[in-house]
Amino acid sequence: MKCPKCKSDNVQRYEVAYMQGTSDINTTSQTLGVGFGGRKLGFGAANTQTKGTSQTLLSGKTKPPKANHSGSYTIAAAVCLIPLFVADGYGWYTFFVLLSIGGYFASKLFQAEEKKMQEQLDEWKKSWYCNKCGNSFVK
Repeated sequence: MKCPKCKSDNVQRYEVAYMQGTSDINTTSQTLGVGFGGRKLGFGAANTQTKGTSQTLLSGKTKPPKANHSGSYTIAAAVCLIPLFVADGYGWYTFFVLLSIGGYFASKLFQAEEKKMQEQLDEWKKSWYCNKCGNSFVK
């Protein structure tokens, strides 16, 4: 595989660049201290714990796409609340009909978002980065 821009063979897949540049951090440390103030002596101790993820700039640039279902969740919540107001005075039958219709459309929106996410993930898996010129390309 060669970079289409500079023809270098120093290229790597996004997935590899992301994984190589991402590390989990989990450290614990203890601290002891002594202090003098006037004619008094004080002692102190502390335990600290650090957890997180360390990421290189390249790893951040080549990170995989994230799922975003906030739109379908918002619409689903709104659709489920609408029948409560519309069905007032019309009975439970209308309530369940409207709830079913709303649920159907919310599920269709969720499926469309899932399809878009899968397409983005497939493209990410085919994406490459040139370590010589910094070009990103899809193969």
